[in-house]
Amino acid sequence: GRILGLGANNLTNVDTFATNGASPSITGTGTITASNAFFFDNTGATSVDATLSGTASLLKEQGNTLTLNASNAYTGQTIIGAGTLAAGANNATGTGNDLTVDNATLDTGTFSLTHGIVTTSGATPSILGTGTIVATAYDLSNTGASTISAGLAGGSAYLRKDQNGVASLTGANTYG
Repeated sequence: GRILGLGANNLTNVDTFATNGASPSITGTGTITASNAFFFDNTGATSVDATLSGTASLLKEQGNTLTLNASNAYTGQTIIGAGTLAAGANNATGTGNDLTVDNATLDTGTFSLTHGIVTTSGATPSILGTGTIVATAYDLSNTGASTISAGLAGGSAYLRKDQNGVASLTGANTYG
């Protein structure tokens, strides 16, 4: 795969940051600041060590694994449309933004993630790991079997289950 080595350098004023191809990696401690989207459409495993920042949303497609290894500061939505998004740090999936797992997998690892509304949709979405998600609401709209082993938290958060699918909550949940 291709490697973008940022080192401690920053990419700023980016509209859309997109990757495609087999297995690209983004290394270094720099920051990529985007205003529209971070689009990951890779066919192989992809890792991002740089910090993702700005008002952009993150969209993950394809059936591979995307690992985010930094505490990211982007504020747009996170949409996992296929494959697995793996957290490699606390708040790897941004902070306070809405999160959608659409017939895909979010692996929290052992990390804590903070979001607005967390939505699962599609036939078999999963939220795995032993980490914790702190959110304002959980909307489980899966049509098939869904497994959520991560802990769901949020002092005033509610959980709503619709559609006919089964959602198995096996984590240490403290929402509501």
